[in-house]
Amino acid sequence: MHRPILSALILVLLAALPWGAILLAFLFLPDLGIKFYPRYTLPLAAVLPMLASTPVSRVLRNGRQSMPPAFELVLFMMVSIVLAAVLAYIVEAVLMDIVLSPSQPITLSEIIFAPFDQRYSVTVLFGLSFFVSATAVVAFTAIFRVPGRMVRDLKKAGYWPASKVV
Repeated sequence: MHRPILSALILVLLAALPWGAILLAFLFLPDLGIKFYPRYTLPLAAVLPMLASTPVSRVLRNGRQSMPPAFELVLFMMVSIVLAAVLAYIVEAVLMDIVLSPSQPITLSEIIFAPFDQRYSVTVLFGLSFFVSATAVVAFTAIFRVPGRMVRDLKKAGYWPASKVV
């Protein structure tokens, strides 16, 4: 598999782990009688993908002594943002289905295919929905944190060219 696509899949998989844990918590913890605080755990799940920059940057760099070509970086950024947006939208729809299904006769497909102006959403960070917050965090990680981590690792290893004024 192409290295940028593999790196994007790893980033989205690492982002999906806390999102899946939140879904499982919404499904099973109330039935078990365990207290669950979505007010604190949903923003945490949306922000946790930022911690994935180290393993993703190592996979993307793949032992090179220089930065990957610009095409690979842009491909990695585009694929990871699109995949994370689709996954975050589905996770938010499933969350709304779990929350609304006991009180309203609504199906998951009605939630997913609702127009954006009438869309059901879960407010997480700064008044933004989980979909927007999680996608923005993955975009920030893909655009800034992963390349920044690669530059830091290259400087630490002594491979980053120092600019010399002659």
